[in-house]
Amino acid sequence: MIERQSLVTYWLPSVGIGQEGQMKIVHVPLLDILNYKRADGSLQVDVVNLWGASFTLPSVFPTIPLALDPDLEKALTDGSVQKLQAAGVKVVLTIAGSGGNSVGWDSVPAASIYPFAKYLDETILGEAGYGLDGVDIDAEYARQGTGTLPAVVRAMRETFPSTKIISKALWSDLGIIREIAPDLSFGSIMTYGDDAGGLESIFNSYVEHGMAPEKMAIGVSAGPVGHGPQFTSIPTAQALAGWQPANGRKMGMMVWSFSQDIQQFTAWPQNQPDKTFPNPDDHSVQRAIIRVFDEVAP
Repeated sequence: MIERQSLVTYWLPSVGIGQEGQMKIVHVPLLDILNYKRADGSLQVDVVNLWGASFTLPSVFPTIPLALDPDLEKALTDGSVQKLQAAGVKVVLTIAGSGGNSVGWDSVPAASIYPFAKYLDETILGEAGYGLDGVDIDAEYARQGTGTLPAVVRAMRETFPSTKIISKALWSDLGIIREIAPDLSFGSIMTYGDDAGGLESIFNSYVEHGMAPEKMAIGVSAGPVGHGPQFTSIPTAQALAGWQPANGRKMGMMVWSFSQDIQQFTAWPQNQPDKTFPNPDDHSVQRAIIRVFDEVAP
């Protein structure tokens, strides 16, 4: 039997639409996810990663580890999370942070690693906190040998209940994947673009470095194709959705992002009068991927 492929997507608190001088902000409601279903009536999205959390400065980190976007905080507290969970969607918090002058995934002080994991378990995942289903690691250019990311991932896995998700955005981190792969629930490739063969090759590189195929999703980016190297066309997204590695089956696909997969963003030029949100053609990349999933479903 062919197992169901999963769709992972990111939700952004806001999206900037338009060119310089014409920029405006669009808010795509988190619960808009409930409006898109598969052929069998189940929701199209299996996992949603909430964007808008980042590490605080070293002077604050020990007591207040994370800074939350106000719109993200509203989504965390207005009942939206519970409605998605009740419908079968796993809701995960993405935490951005790559070090530098601030604390990041690769630069958590040694004495703070387990307290940080405990904070995530109690405040982000716990019933007395936000009650989320997991944590997504957005750490780019993780350092091999000198960074703290592997130790933090290990502390999280030891601290979190076994049912909680620990996922990672996969990007420029092949050097440490073997160290953290056993503790990851899954990872999503964030090397976007419109080259299906290139993304397949990157997928296979991660498999060679220790990630199991069934724990990986291929990421595509919704946007005006031809007006940025990172955007992915619908034919390419569908080709990747139907592709399977030679040595197993992939977990599925990831879309960056649910909030940007709207006609008002993907159309060019942006801000066309007939491309306001919501639009009947919104989430066309996501829906095109699901059509392929439905065609190969048992």
